[in-house]
Amino acid sequence: RAWGSAILDEAHVLATAAVRQDAEQTTSLMALLQSVPRRLLLTGTPVENNPAELLTLLSFVAPRLFTASGKGSRASLSALFSSVGKGDGVACAPKVAKVQQLMRPFVLRRLKQEVLSALPPKTEEVAVVRMPPAQGAAYSETVARIAAQQRETLERWARRKAADRAELDAGCEEEVD
Repeated sequence: RAWGSAILDEAHVLATAAVRQDAEQTTSLMALLQSVPRRLLLTGTPVENNPAELLTLLSFVAPRLFTASGKGSRASLSALFSSVGKGDGVACAPKVAKVQQLMRPFVLRRLKQEVLSALPPKTEEVAVVRMPPAQGAAYSETVARIAAQQRETLERWARRKAADRAELDAGCEEEVD
């Protein structure tokens, strides 16, 4: 069954797939979604923090635009994006402006202070949920095991400290006339 649209939340995860343990799953997901004509990526992470990750996301959203050959090729864009932030601020300003111009049609950036007044007040609710008997037993057993391990460790440290102290005291005895 073909999908007409895909909306992915926490999209910054796609950009860091290569360094994570689930990289194969993420790569498979990206391959599966390549046939989806409309893609929307949502993230709360500032994507401009890492230009290489931003390029990965842009390549996913608009593959024809960001993987074509020539001036817009992935290699030339990668060189541009990776050079942002290197060197002094004055030399980087044109590169930053170019990257911002490239990403402007693809990024809707809303700052917290812009939307804060539209958010409802924060509410908190505490709900006490009882564990099923099997889970409660496993929890109690785990807590008891950890407590026993901690007691054993503390006792071992106390014995070691006492032994070290006795050894020190034995070497410091003075004869009293």
